[in-house]
Amino acid sequence: MRPEVVTQISKAISTYLEINDTADTLLPVLWDALKMEIRGEFIGVSAADNKLRREKRAHLQHQVTELEKIHKMMGAQGSGDSSVQLGYS
Repeated sequence: MRPEVVTQISKAISTYLEINDTADTLLPVLWDALKMEIRGEFIGVSAADNKLRREKRAHLQHQVTELEKIHKMMGAQGSGDSSVQLGYS
């Protein structure tokens, strides 16, 4: 697991317990609610990861489309050298 995710989850647990761990809160209720809090944090991390993955995929698809246009133009011009270098950043 990524260290930043561990830190985020740890902070969420600490904050949750600071707010909700009172003398009148039953431990089973506190535990069940804490599990829901942790689950929500993991869902948020997963959603952010998925968004980043989709953005990278869209960027790569755009690059492929642009390179296909260049390749098509170079082929139409009858150029002997149709190699194109891909740059990844």
